[in-house]
Amino acid sequence: MLFCPPLKDLPIKETSDGVILYIKVTPNAAKSKVGGIKVGPLHPFLKIFIKEQAIDGKANKATIDFLHKLFKHSKSAFTIQSGQLQRSKTILITGLKAKNIIQHII
Repeated sequence: MLFCPPLKDLPIKETSDGVILYIKVTPNAAKSKVGGIKVGPLHPFLKIFIKEQAIDGKANKATIDFLHKLFKHSKSAFTIQSGQLQRSKTILITGLKAKNIIQHII
């Protein structure tokens, strides 16, 4: 049986619009990958390393591409709600439930 921490300890929140995913992106990494769940000052976040540089939105586009492949879900379902110019981002994912996301991040 898979252990699942309480939802409050995960970087996700279910809303009427979809699931909010809190992430922190490190661009210009050697490889695009998940770096685990970390504790932040406001809420937990999913650490993500992205190969692309943060120039002209390349890292943002690569982040959406990476998440779409990670969760095996339509690319159009992912929207950066806040943090376009920061490493800390809030992503809205439509069409998925929290349990679908949890399976891929723990």
